[in-house]
Amino acid sequence: MINMVNKEEIILSGEFKSDDLGKIIDICMEDIERFIIHFRMNSEMTATIYVKDGILEDAILGPYGGLHVLALLSDDINGSFDLCAWEEPESNSIHLPVASALLTAAVQFDENKYRLRQNIGNTIEHIKHFEDPFSLSGSLENINLEILLLYIENLNKACEINLIVSPEIMAQIYFADKLVVDAKLGELSGIKALGLIMEYARAEFSVSEYNFEIAKTIDMPIKESMLAAKNIS
Repeated sequence: MINMVNKEEIILSGEFKSDDLGKIIDICMEDIERFIIHFRMNSEMTATIYVKDGILEDAILGPYGGLHVLALLSDDINGSFDLCAWEEPESNSIHLPVASALLTAAVQFDENKYRLRQNIGNTIEHIKHFEDPFSLSGSLENINLEILLLYIENLNKACEINLIVSPEIMAQIYFADKLVVDAKLGELSGIKALGLIMEYARAEFSVSEYNFEIAKTIDMPIKESMLAAKNIS
């Protein structure tokens, strides 16, 4: 086996096409037991896969992780890659033999991977950075509120969404554990506030993590909370 080098050092670089993803991983496994590969799809999108002793531990793209990212890498994408020495991932959301992981991603996400790719493409320009602390910003002219909430649902983070409804009025939506926890619009809170935000919010938004206690005046899944808000507004 090749001796591992300093984790900052690039072992091998090259170009890749989605069709070559499995071949690249196989070639790397011939000489290296543990490694990571950074796949650069464009200047804004870099995915990282973690392979340890023939097991694909995880695949990460910004806030996304797991088989979703692996399906995206298999979906008609070209770019460049850097093979680097092993470093521990923050999670092991895949943890399957490489061949099984690639097959599972292809089968499980074959029908919706183009939609997934489009969703990521539509939101990637709004991500300010991927490192902690996480933050996200954009305009509701470019992405509607429901898409934004569904995007945040996949982050597995407690998030505060700040929206500028008008120069004088700020609104907030709090999201945690895949639930809309609360919404605030001026002195209003709860479902009524969410309904008004959905109706009138047309300005810039920002998203950040929060770690403080918040009243659970809604505490409902996204689609149920938005339906309730539409009915009450």
